[in-house]
Order: sequence, then structure tokens, then C-alpha cells
Amino acid sequence: MPELEAPRRARELYLAREDHVNPLRPHMTGDVFQGVQIPGVTEEEDPSGEGLVMVLPHPCSMREGPTLRKRILVARVARTEKEIPFSAWRSQHISIMPLPELLPSSGNGMYAVIFDCVGRVPSEDLKISRRVATLSEYGIALMQQRRIFSDTRELVEVDALILACEDVLLETELAEDWNEEFVDPAVLGDDAWLEETMRAEAQAFFSMLHEDRLVADGKKEKKFKLSDDIKIRSRRPLVKRAVEDLIIDEKEARSKTEIVARLPNGAESIPARDEAIDVTW
Repeated sequence: MPELEAPRRARELYLAREDHVNPLRPHMTGDVFQGVQIPGVTEEEDPSGEGLVMVLPHPCSMREGPTLRKRILVARVARTEKEIPFSAWRSQHISIMPLPELLPSSGNGMYAVIFDCVGRVPSEDLKISRRVATLSEYGIALMQQRRIFSDTRELVEVDALILACEDVLLETELAEDWNEEFVDPAVLGDDAWLEETMRAEAQAFFSMLHEDRLVADGKKEKKFKLSDDIKIRSRRPLVKRAVEDLIIDEKEARSKTEIVARLPNGAESIPARDEAIDVTW
């Protein structure tokens, strides 16, 4: 039997766990949420009652444009009866994805994604405040490799899976950067407000990526979109720099809009430097 990939250490699987999970990161493949019930999955298959699930689909499959679909495919994450050594990952336990040290605060017990216990849940059940872990790029690829092998007995190399997802991984990273710039920290303590703000910023980020842009080509101008360029490996560093510049532009534009909104006496423009007025913030 071909050998599956195995990590050297548990922490290689995770981008963040528990309190270290960034609430401003968009929903992503491999995210783990708590307190979620899966239709058709019984309580016997969740003996701890924690309601842990992992998001399975590709980021594009779980969205319509920038918006999460109404229902998203997840799998049950449950405690296992015993530890699973990394050496056993390569040829054993092929119907699960082990998740060692998933929740350090619970005593570093062994958990696993049960690929047979799946179902579609309402996306509103996957609230940001319920997210307890995010996988690293490597962890996502390991989960995908094991899931594919469990269903087909076909071994897909981890490197190939990471390469296939490079564009969406970068897009998620850039969207997280966008949110960190534009989501008011004050909303982090209010679930409803945070969810609404994240939806609005997801739309703004999506529109920015898909906006038609012009570039000179001799005497003509050609249109391009960053959403197309991000799919081209050689152009991804350029997309990253372009988004960094656009974030700066967007911050300046929003700042001017906020200042104009606060101008007295119905003024519609920001005064010249020598006509500066006192704006109370």
C-alpha cells in the first residue's frame, strides 16, 4: 500500500488554535468549529458532546462570490480512545484525519476528523466566535490527501495539493490583511456586528479583486483583473504588492469620506491647507 504523508510534530498541522485563532481570517478549508450539530450524525458519534466539526470544501465551493453558501459540508471531529503515533499515519487509520493536540486547553487529547460522519450544516452555525482551530497550508493538504485516499485509494502527493490551492491560500491571506486594516476592533466583542462587518468587507475585497483595471499596451489599453492574475503563479507576488498598495489607497479614500461626513455647515469638500478647519473626532 502506498504511504500517506505524516507530520513530524503536531504543531505543523495548525495555523492557530483556540485563543490564537484570528477572528478576522475568512472561513477556510480545514477550519474547526465547536457547538455544531450535523444532520444525520448521531450523538453516539459525538460522545464528548463538544459538537466539533471541520469544514471540508474548497473555499470556492463554499461560496457564491464573496458570500458563504447557505449550507456547507462538514465532518464530525471527535475524541479518539487512544493516541495515534505519527508512524501509524502512513498506512493505518485511513478513514480519519488525526488531529493531535487540537485543543491544548483540554489536555492535549487526540481528536480525529471522521470522514464517514459528514453532512451539510447552515453556514450561520459556523460563527466566527465558534471557530477553535485553523489548519496550516500543510495541514490542509494532509487532510485533503487522506480524504481523497479514503474515498478512492488514490494517493495524491501533498506537494501537488498545496500547489493546486496556492491561489486561494494567497487570496485568503490577502483578505485577512484587508480585514485587519478595515474591521474596527470594537466589533470583535459583538458576534452579530462582527459577522455583518466581515460580510461587508468580504464584498469590498471581492469587488477590489474583480475590478477591471487598465494597462497601456502600445497605443491601446488592455483590461485585466487581479482575480485572474492571482491564478498565474508568476504573477502572485505582483498581486500581493498591488493589494498592499490598494489597501493604502482604500484607507485614504475612507478617511476622506469620513472627514467629509463630519464637515460642518453642509460643506462638501475638504478645505485647502490654508483654509483648514477644526474637525472634532
